[in-house]
Amino acid sequence: MQKTILILSFIFMALPSYSLLFANDKCGSLFQTKLQHFESLLPRSEDPDGMVTTSEQVPLSSPAIIEAYRHGAFPWNPTADGSVKWYNPPKHGYMELEKIALRSGKKFRHLRHAMNKADTKGWRVTFNQSFEQVIKACAEHYRKNYSHVWLTSEVQAAFTKLHKEGWAHSVEVWNKEGDLIGGTYGIYIEGVFSGESMFNHNVRVRLEREKLNENRAPEDKLNTIEIVDDAGKVAVLSLADLLYQHGHRIMDTQTVNDNTRSNYKALEVPREDYLRLVRQEREAYLKRGAINPFLQVSGD
Repeated sequence: MQKTILILSFIFMALPSYSLLFANDKCGSLFQTKLQHFESLLPRSEDPDGMVTTSEQVPLSSPAIIEAYRHGAFPWNPTADGSVKWYNPPKHGYMELEKIALRSGKKFRHLRHAMNKADTKGWRVTFNQSFEQVIKACAEHYRKNYSHVWLTSEVQAAFTKLHKEGWAHSVEVWNKEGDLIGGTYGIYIEGVFSGESMFNHNVRVRLEREKLNENRAPEDKLNTIEIVDDAGKVAVLSLADLLYQHGHRIMDTQTVNDNTRSNYKALEVPREDYLRLVRQEREAYLKRGAINPFLQVSGD
């Protein structure tokens, strides 16, 4: 009975925000029809890579993104064609927050080193202070053997809107001079945080060099990215610490790549197992009183 009351309470608390999102959507009833069709496709994409549909068929509006993540789907594109599609892959990735937060043993020594480095250099961590800078830096950060072309201006605008609505959140890492040197962002829905991307370069240096490059010949252009080792790790670890301190067990990574596998020991499981883990996280979130950890931290 108590569990039922908690669930009903959460639903009624959530209804106004969802109603507002739909009421403000310019697509109106036509969009809602598309979304219902989209929902029916989410759990069982037959595409081998998990591609469900395109952003042209289902636009990247707040209601669509929220509903997609609730079912394990997300906007992405592993190819370099510049388009954005909706995916719900047959295997999903996640991090075990306890292991990352405790950081014990040899295999997590590099994470302890990163946090010690932050302390030694006087880096400062904030939450939700520069979301737009963070997502733009993630899109422009160079990654060897990995394309980030899916993080288009369309995706950036959609997640920035979600941030303003209270769904998407960022973590920022600043050096002693006040430069933004690392960060990460993602979306938090019903007790589950889905990490989107991260970066580790000096944003001020990048902007200054981009300005200088405007009047330079191609062969004379400066490298705009000045990597700041471990700044991205510090952002991810600070996020993991926050979530773990508030009772969360996993962080959704959607897929698993070399970075999440080697640095954070991310795991990959079949879609059904992933959705079961998500349901368990949401049930635990409701039992804790549906407390959003991002409302418990100050900007500085």
